[in-house]
Amino acid sequence: MKIAFVISANAVLMVACSSPKDGSTTSTFAFDTSKVDSGKTFYQCPMHLEVISAKADNCPKCDMALESVVKQ
Repeated sequence: MKIAFVISANAVLMVACSSPKDGSTTSTFAFDTSKVDSGKTFYQCPMHLEVISAKADNCPKCDMALESVVKQ
């Protein structure tokens, strides 16, 4: 039981403390969509909805291409 807890805790910490795949320590993916006008496009990861960007790029978490989203 203890081993399962330790393994789970380590997995959570590894994910929470991981850096973007490019090795940078700061992310350019903190993008405020409230400043985007209606009808304008931003980009979002289909797997990690919290990852959004003003430009087309890859997700720093899973490396999937960000998909374009038109703000309603």
